[in-house]
Amino acid sequence: MEADDMEHITITEFCQIADGLYKEDDQSDFMHFILSGHLPDNAQTIVDPFGDHDEHDQYRVTHDFDLVIGLESDLDAITSAITMYPIPKREDTLFCSIHLTAHFEKSTGGFEAPIHKVPNLCIGKWNVHNSIWVLIPELWDKDQNLPFLTQKELKLFYEKGLRLAIINLLGAQATKWPPDYISEMF
Repeated sequence: MEADDMEHITITEFCQIADGLYKEDDQSDFMHFILSGHLPDNAQTIVDPFGDHDEHDQYRVTHDFDLVIGLESDLDAITSAITMYPIPKREDTLFCSIHLTAHFEKSTGGFEAPIHKVPNLCIGKWNVHNSIWVLIPELWDKDQNLPFLTQKELKLFYEKGLRLAIINLLGAQATKWPPDYISEMF
């Protein structure tokens, strides 16, 4: 598809469209739009980052517009098949700065931290470039430099969290999953 065949929209229009789609009960159109630029009628959009400005304005562009990061506590918006990892790959841990800070809660109270500093693991992927990271704020320590989980923490996460959730969701089909962390490591 040529750029001339696409609907050119400004960043403001992109945000307005995304906001309207986000407020709908079924957020699959929202996810599809923010990740691919396709409108619900399947028209392709292209964001013109300078469309909101006068051509005589001075610009200093420092953003990577092909990256979308969202924090979501519910996976209902994903309508594609998800590949899940019983044992997450260490290299998929989010440890490089993504230049975003968020508010988190833990048993000792709330805190603000860069997202990549909060202990996390990638438990799955869908489509080509989409990942599901689980952030575990309870393990966060302001003096900790890296967000990697220890083997003991990974074992606890699998056996007391992920595996139980899979059993709850899949019932008898969950027998295809490793019974414990050690079995998968073998």
